[in-house]
Amino acid sequence: MSIRVGIYDFFAYTLPGIFYISVSLFSLIVFDVIDIEIYSLADLSVFSLLILVVAGYFVGLLMDYIAYRWVRIFLGGNKEARKKAFNSFHEQHPWLKLDIDSVDWSILLHAIKKNSADIASDVEQHNVASILLRNISLGLVLLAMILLLFFIIVSTNIWNIVFAFIAIFFSNIAVKRCRTRR
Repeated sequence: MSIRVGIYDFFAYTLPGIFYISVSLFSLIVFDVIDIEIYSLADLSVFSLLILVVAGYFVGLLMDYIAYRWVRIFLGGNKEARKKAFNSFHEQHPWLKLDIDSVDWSILLHAIKKNSADIASDVEQHNVASILLRNISLGLVLLAMILLLFFIIVSTNIWNIVFAFIAIFFSNIAVKRCRTRR
């Protein structure tokens, strides 16, 4: 049995998973649940980094379900996105008379993959970016919530609020960019 993890999996799930793990680790450190010196993280072994990457992949896969639900609040489901994209295509190219509908997207994607690997790669690149951005958006909202809790429970330092609002600002940007890439 061979294990194939491509660039798609790395950017769509592993990087966001590592981000989720980092946010979780940050919350455990700031609430004094665990005590880790930050400089000790620089001395991680290759095996530890491999464990982090594998854990990041699985955490990213699992959290993507929640991230998809999170983005649906703002953007709607994939079905609506396909309809919008299909209608936009028809508006931009009204002279094309196609006998297909937005529900046929999987057939269209398969035909693109079969006929042009370069175009299929471009389509998949947008999909990967969309998945990455929705996960980063959720991670930033979780980070903002942690910072707000830290402000309320531990330290009333104004910078906690400032950083929470910055995280929410960038989460909003990530949702908007996710919409574009979707």
